[in-house]
Amino acid sequence: GSGASALWLPFFRSEPSLGVYAYILVMAANVIGRFAGGVVHYRVHYKPQHKFAIALTVYASICFLEGGFVFVPRDLMLVMCFISGFLAVNSYNIRISATQSYVPDAYRGRFNGVFQMICTLGTISGQLLSGAVADTVGERPVLAAFMLLNLLAVLGILWPGRRAVRPIYNRDA
Repeated sequence: GSGASALWLPFFRSEPSLGVYAYILVMAANVIGRFAGGVVHYRVHYKPQHKFAIALTVYASICFLEGGFVFVPRDLMLVMCFISGFLAVNSYNIRISATQSYVPDAYRGRFNGVFQMICTLGTISGQLLSGAVADTVGERPVLAAFMLLNLLAVLGILWPGRRAVRPIYNRDA
């Protein structure tokens, strides 16, 4: 998903009804959603036994929201991106706090370094691939396809591995 997000601005520029101003508004809605989600996450204590389910639901929901917002009018885009940002910051905080409390102190630096390296490589690879494919088929189908790939990864990796992952997420961290 984040690799293909490099196509959002070209998508907005290519759509006569949108443009750069609409891009700014929609991305601002996402940032405002992240801020609001952070406030809620700070104030609400999620029960440990629900954290994995929350994160999994959020991961799947974001795939639908960010894969689908390029097919709807601008005002609905604003709502969808606000919700996506709101949800994303909560799942991010659940994942980060869970893994940081699970990984022993002696390995935390290595774990974070490898994790960030893998994420960065995935983002760069996604940007290269999505940009190359979008030159041929356009931004909209590529954005939707990348979010479909994200959804398949959630359903194909996290769901089958839930017995191993759930104890990591469902911690009182």
